Amino acid sequence: MKKKISNCEQLYFARNDKAVYKVTPQANPINLDRILEESGYALEGTTSVQVLNLADTESPNETNVIKYDHLHDEWFHDFCLLSNIDDHDQTILKKMLGNIIPKTCFMLLTDEGGTVTASGLGVLEDEYIGLYNIITHENFRNQGNGAILIRNLLHWGKENGAKNAYLQVIETNAPALSLYGKLGFEEKYKYWYRIKTKK
Repeated sequence: MKKKISNCEQLYFARNDKAVYKVTPQANPINLDRILEESGYALEGTTSVQVLNLADTESPNETNVIKYDHLHDEWFHDFCLLSNIDDHDQTILKKMLGNIIPKTCFMLLTDEGGTVTASGLGVLEDEYIGLYNIITHENFRNQGNGAILIRNLLHWGKENGAKNAYLQVIETNAPALSLYGKLGFEEKYKYWYRIKTKK
């Protein structure tokens, strides 16, 4: 196994790329993570994949919610501002978001004065709504804005046939983990990356 790993990483190193493995508890062979660690691969980006059954979710108050069924310039502009995304990355991100095929809901939440306080994206696939790009304005955090936005995205999903929701959150993001826990999300599994850079 170590020989295979070495051969693969040399292919990436020859192109001045990092060698990256995405690992889950179901990885095969079962000792893959240990082998990578012993081979000098650093652990990064441990992520919790969480799910929620929508059967008992409540209908939220949709006041000050703006919804788009496609990638809208206003949503993209506000999301990039909230996330501090630079111009170069904006070009790539816009192309990626514009290529989403399933039904989508790009959502903004505003305060009474019209200031955008949070934004997020819901993607509907079969009976699941996936939540992505959830971000709250730094001046409006810990005020319930993230919860309001998510409840509205979940309601949109439920109205469009979703029975379950899922999301991914970095394990070190304690505020987000706390928020999702309060909303009823439960961890399904974790994944992480093993990364090695050419010396």
